[in-house]
Amino acid sequence: MHYPFALRQRLTDGGSIGLAEVLNTERAEVIATVSHSFEQRLAAECGKLQRGLDDLRADMRSEMGALRVELRADFQVAIASTKADLLKWSFLFWIGQVAAVVGLASVWSG
Repeated sequence: MHYPFALRQRLTDGGSIGLAEVLNTERAEVIATVSHSFEQRLAAECGKLQRGLDDLRADMRSEMGALRVELRADFQVAIASTKADLLKWSFLFWIGQVAAVVGLASVWSG
């Protein structure tokens, strides 16, 4: 480190070196303290984030389960409706066929 001439003159070279050592030691301690504090805070924030993600996953699973049940019910209703429509149209087709056969039979026999 380079100190102003007046400071070096007042402290002498030995004092300037000692001051530099003290300042370097203090700087290292401050950096270590700040780093430790930052790491603790980062770990705490990461923990909060993880808990939030866990809650979100649980909510999504719950919502997806409810949606699955709802879709299954809607699908079953749609299938039942389709079956009823198919059965209705089948009966109409059969009735038409029976009427056509009866009509042809009456034309041939008569």
